[in-house]
Amino acid sequence: MRKNRLQKIFGLFMTLLVVSMVAVVSTSCGTDDEDLNLDTFPVFKMGMLLTKTGEPEIGHNYEPGVRLAVKEIEEAGVHVILAERDSACSLDTAEKSFSQLMDEGVHGIIGAGCSSVSLELLDEINEYEIAMISPVSSSPILTTEPTSGNGFFFRSKPSDAFRAVVIAKVVAEDGGADNIAVIHINDAYGNALKDALIETVGGNSEITQIPYSPESTASEYAEAARQASSSNPDAVVILPVGAERTDIIAALIAADTGPSQTKIYLAGATPLNLDASVRNLLEISGEEVLVEGIKGITTSFPENPDFARRIMEFAPEIGCPSCPRHAYDAAVIMVLAALSAETVEPSEYVNEISAVTRNGEKCQSFSECLDLVVEGKDIDYDGVSGTIELDDAGDPTEGIYEISRYNADGIPVKVGSISVP
Repeated sequence: MRKNRLQKIFGLFMTLLVVSMVAVVSTSCGTDDEDLNLDTFPVFKMGMLLTKTGEPEIGHNYEPGVRLAVKEIEEAGVHVILAERDSACSLDTAEKSFSQLMDEGVHGIIGAGCSSVSLELLDEINEYEIAMISPVSSSPILTTEPTSGNGFFFRSKPSDAFRAVVIAKVVAEDGGADNIAVIHINDAYGNALKDALIETVGGNSEITQIPYSPESTASEYAEAARQASSSNPDAVVILPVGAERTDIIAALIAADTGPSQTKIYLAGATPLNLDASVRNLLEISGEEVLVEGIKGITTSFPENPDFARRIMEFAPEIGCPSCPRHAYDAAVIMVLAALSAETVEPSEYVNEISAVTRNGEKCQSFSECLDLVVEGKDIDYDGVSGTIELDDAGDPTEGIYEISRYNADGIPVKVGSISVP
């Protein structure tokens, strides 16, 4: 009996000891489960590496999105310092700017301002282990390039592999084309988009490839148009980087290969003043519309009047209220990733960049997401550019594109929308 009593006492003692140890461990671990303290969270130093010089419409319509995001992040109680540098779509300029940002100790970079620069910086961002999210660089090669798999390069703008699929679909819906002339800029963006288009079209069409350099002159655009015309195309696809679209279309019309003779498809922006600009280049007066029938394939966004109001109040000079959306989301995603990881060190928060865009509790603004992060919850941020889900390669998994057609008044009018995949 005494032995049993001693066993019971010993058993009770051990039980109390275990309970006490569990309580101590729980107490010591409690600091890990505490809410994120924004008062002690370090200042996040964000670098912006977009185009301040060079082609204005590439960078100047994106930068306000980053600045507005930083302003609203600050207003929500998270401290961010923004260091702005120029990439100029020039590797020399971008490398100098990148070095300056590294010297300043930034914790992440929004950029680069074009695909060719982002491609050349991949090795450097991996070497420095600095996270970079581009709202502009859409070249498919940034996914297939081996160094892009190291986990430090991301983008908030969909890969142009999606745009190639859409172009092929639109051509097919218009009756198809046995012979397609593809006039494309000869850089990482244009070459990769051209290759993606050829791969998508497959053997259904004969493709004539006509590259032009970023520094092309009027005579070189005329030569590209002559080559396109001599191939007797059923369709011409133009893959420009910016305003040179006007020069190419004017050259095609001068070569009797305009929209009145063949189907023309334009990847990217469809400016309202395209017809006037073309007539000006060709020195044609009068009211004749020269661009009627041209179709444009451009990135599309869901209606968001609230963001449109905010960005126009913040940057009334902006020419494209939708353009800053990817840039805004890139900045928000980067800071949310750092907050989720509870660190500003990019080598530590980098794994959260894709994670904050999927498989968590839905939230659609920085402040809404911040509340969830502070509570220790996983989040799924969908931003001003729409539904966002970055895959393991750091790419958006969906692209939405608007199809527009220039009417008899020379105005681009939406005729459809295609989502890929």
